Formats: sequence, C-alpha cells, structure tokens
Amino acid sequence: MTGKTQTSNITNKTDPRSLNSRVFIGNLNTAVVKKTDIELIFAKYGKITGCSVHKGFAFVQYACERNARLAVAGENTRVLAGQTLDINMAGEPRPYRPKVGSKRPFSLYRIFDIHGRLAPSPRAMIPIKHSRLVALSTRRTKNSFQPKMSTSSHLKTTSSGSLCLKSDQLLTIKKELSQIKIKIDSLLGRLEKIEQKQLAEAEAHRKHEKAYQSLYSETEEDVDQEHQEAGSWEVTDEGDDGNDRANGELIENHISDVDN
Repeated sequence: MTGKTQTSNITNKTDPRSLNSRVFIGNLNTAVVKKTDIELIFAKYGKITGCSVHKGFAFVQYACERNARLAVAGENTRVLAGQTLDINMAGEPRPYRPKVGSKRPFSLYRIFDIHGRLAPSPRAMIPIKHSRLVALSTRRTKNSFQPKMSTSSHLKTTSSGSLCLKSDQLLTIKKELSQIKIKIDSLLGRLEKIEQKQLAEAEAHRKHEKAYQSLYSETEEDVDQEHQEAGSWEVTDEGDDGNDRANGELIENHISDVDN
C-alpha cells in the first residue's frame, strides 16, 4: 500500500479471517501520532485494508495474516513519540507485561478481542433480574482482580528479597575491603620499620668509619712526632762528642807546652 490510498476506519469486524490478520498497537501517543503516520509505518509490511485510531491505542487491518505477523515482529517495542509501542496480534491472547506507574489496558483490549472472536449467540437471552446480574458481575470482578493482587504482592516480596540480598552483598564487600585495608596498613608499617632500621644501620656505619679515620689520623701524627724527637736527640749527642774531642786536644797541647 502507498500513502496515497485511503484506508477504511473499520477494523473490528466479526469475520474470524480478518481477526487473524488484525494488529493491536498499544501504549500509543495519539496526541502526537496520527492515522497517516501509522499507515506510513505499517504499510511496508503489506496491504492495509483498515486502520482505526483510539485514545492510547490503534488497530491495523492487513489483507493477510502473514503481513500482520511480520508487522508485529518488526515493530513491537519500537519507541514512537517518546513511548514504547506494545504490538500484538489482535486474535491472540496478549502477554501481560507489568510496568511501573502504568495501568494494564485490560478492558479496552478484551472488549475488542471478545467482539472480534465471538459471534452473536442465536439463542434467546434468559431474563435475569437486575440485582442478580449486579451480584454476578461483582463476583467476577473480584475474582478477576485476585490474580493481579497476588501478582503484585509476589512482586513486592521478590523486590524486598532482592533488596535484602543486595544489602547482604554490600556488607560482605565492605567487610572484605576493610580486611584488605588492614593488611595494606600492616604491610606499610612493616616497610616503614625496615626503612628506619636500614637508615639507622647506615648512620651507625658512617659514624664508625668516621671515628676509625679520626683515630688513624691521630696515630699517624703521634708516630711522626716520635720520629722527629728521636732525630733531634741524635743530633745533640753528636755535637757533645765533638766538643769532648776538641777539649781533649786542647788539654794535650797545653801539657806538651808546659813540658817544653
């Protein structure tokens, strides 16, 4: 189909064959999306014989079932005008997908589904009193809402259980991180002590070498001084011996002169 062909607005026929080729489009932003937009989007899957747009949803009638199934497979969960489309075959039960903050489009979908599937009964309706009809409808309404309530309570229980599990996991992770931090602090403390010990040993070794060098230099000075003193004593002894010899020679000369 092209965008130029005008399609019909009638899609809720009672013909079972047309029902099997009808597509339901839910969660539709009809304030922005118009009928022509829907026809342009879904025309690529086959010939469209009808298209009806309602508040929040729409129906597209194809000429054959194969085209309808291709459209469902190709366009389901598509985001259009800021909303994710919920597209299904109108002739099949719709899978329930709970969403937070949104109500299930139960009544409108079931109305069109029932009208499309069931043909009017040929039997005459048995007259029922109004009060009894109201009571029966009330019971059916209560029974129909019981699974919803149980489902919501089950979801709440599951969510609370998952929250408890997440909190336990967080506590376990926090405990493990604390233990790792304690081990790292202990290792850092040991490394600091080893570094201080090495610095102290290096300082003591340096002081020992300095003291040894100073002692060695003092010993060399003492030895040099002793050598110098010993040399001066030898020079003095030699001078005394020379004086003694000179005095002896003078005395001998004087004695010889007296004898003569």
